[in-house]
Amino acid sequence: MLVELIKSTLTPCPKWAKKMGFVAESVAIDARAKRCAAAWEPHQKECKKFILQAVEGCEQTRTALVAGSGACLDLPLKELADRFDRVILLDIVHPITNRSSKLPNVLQIVADITGVGEELYAFKTLPDPVPVPDLYHIFPDIDLVVSLNLLSQLPVTFLDWLQEEGLAEDEALDQFGHDLIRAHLDWLQGFQGVRCLITDRRWEEKDPTGRVISQSDPLYGIEMPGPDRIWRWAVAPMGELDGPVWRENLVAGYLDYTENASD
Repeated sequence: MLVELIKSTLTPCPKWAKKMGFVAESVAIDARAKRCAAAWEPHQKECKKFILQAVEGCEQTRTALVAGSGACLDLPLKELADRFDRVILLDIVHPITNRSSKLPNVLQIVADITGVGEELYAFKTLPDPVPVPDLYHIFPDIDLVVSLNLLSQLPVTFLDWLQEEGLAEDEALDQFGHDLIRAHLDWLQGFQGVRCLITDRRWEEKDPTGRVISQSDPLYGIEMPGPDRIWRWAVAPMGELDGPVWRENLVAGYLDYTENASD
């Protein structure tokens, strides 16, 4: 607990985002990643391999933009830095354990990828409609965009905060979650380069035998095209959650995401 408190204090982040719980969530994920390192390793390897496969589709290798870089545990950062002139890591929180500072052509940018957080915190009203972000759309040299295990997580901290503050009813919260995800997909498709997407498609809670007890749709009913690859991630192995249950995510990878992808 002391280590997590120190990390929370030292981690740079906009004041509003820290108040909403983004730093606490980042530190908690970092701690879970350490506890569940063995269970997470296959997923991290799949992510790295899949991203490098997406790189092969790039006509040029000027700039790679990674949205949701986090601690870079699931990102082939060194390989991207070797291949591209510049790598931009985009996230609202960059953990102090991040390895990117050792690579001269890697740039960390602290930014709210949704574009709605600061006003949501200030005015405490849901945006209607949720705007499509325009982050980096004007830069012509972005040859690879990676949305990395981010899509399903975009609403989570916002919704937790809104519920704690009692600012919206369940139906409005669900619609907001849906609209955040929809806007991110539209943002991703606004780039001309290769648009690699790795995201949860289903969350499953299982008993010790592996039987599915419950499942949920983290994308709020948004229909997705058929992925290029699917794998499973034991995100909360036995012992991580209360009771004799564990959680596994179904993960989908898209080498170059488009709404017109074939099933």
